[in-house]
Amino acid sequence: MYAIEFQTKIKNGIIEIPVRYWRRLQQQADQESVRVIVLAREQSGLETDRDEVDLIGQWLTAPLDIPNFTPLTREEAHERV
Repeated sequence: MYAIEFQTKIKNGIIEIPVRYWRRLQQQADQESVRVIVLAREQSGLETDRDEVDLIGQWLTAPLDIPNFTPLTREEAHERV
C-alpha cells in the first residue's frame, strides 16, 4: 500500500484527484478499492455531530432488545461483496 497526499476543494460533494495521481490510480480502479482519509481543520463556532454521538452513547448503554436477533458471525461481518 502506498499513500498519496494532496490538497483540494470539495465541490458538490466530490473530491477531485489530481491528474498526476489519477493515472496511477486508474490502473487499480476496476480491480480493488482504495482507502480515503479526509483531514480538515477544525473551525470554532461550527456545530458538531454531538447529537449523533449522544444517540450512539444511548444505544450502547441501553441496547434494543430485538426478538429472534442473531448477530453476524465474524466471517459474515468481514465478508467482501
